[in-house]
Amino acid sequence: MTSSAARIDYLRLTGLAVATGIAVLPTAAMADVVAPIGLTPGADYRILFITLDGIAGTSSHIATYDAFAASEAALSATMPSLTWQAVLSTVSVSAVDHVSCIGACASAPIYSTAGVLLANNQADLFANGTFNLGLPVDQYGNSSYGLAWSGSNNNGTPVAGAELGTGSSAIGGWGYYGPSGWLYYGAYDTSYTLPIYALSGDINASPTATPEPASLAILAAGIATLAAARRRRAARSA
Repeated sequence: MTSSAARIDYLRLTGLAVATGIAVLPTAAMADVVAPIGLTPGADYRILFITLDGIAGTSSHIATYDAFAASEAALSATMPSLTWQAVLSTVSVSAVDHVSCIGACASAPIYSTAGVLLANNQADLFANGTFNLGLPVDQYGNSSYGLAWSGSNNNGTPVAGAELGTGSSAIGGWGYYGPSGWLYYGAYDTSYTLPIYALSGDINASPTATPEPASLAILAAGIATLAAARRRRAARSA
């Protein structure tokens, strides 16, 4: 796909207004981030989202995009405080290597901010679009039809000559073509702004704290004592 065609699709799909290369995106509806359902307490998982806002693809430094991903995540009050990495390739690093982790993190399932399972693990995420269907979701838990910078093939390896920081970079079209085109849908002029995909570090599914029976008994006794004191004060003032 040509960059102009990609731009037309992006404008049509997201309602993006471009003026002098600056993206003016629609106001977000502030939905809550949904925690994954059904995870065993203590299990590990990760979160993947597409940023609501866009960034130019002109930088060849992966840290630029990591910082943007973190700043976008911080905009959501219900997003966990985590380390975020951009899922994209520059001339010096591939997406698959950049977001890879070891140990339990490597086998941790990956969820959207809507609590939907996207991939069983990081290898599944880059298995040429074999992860679960569904629209990409932004940091507020809302579905997105937008395209995103990737500089990558669907398996996370760089597209030679179309990495971020070059004149024209590969883009992903998950919301348009589904998972089969999530990282590679075509190429786009890097002077314009597009969202990016962001993947979290490892998260532990901590169980919700439940009061012990003894604590509940103490609380009940305290409430009863306060109620009795109020009754005595009312009787004296009568």
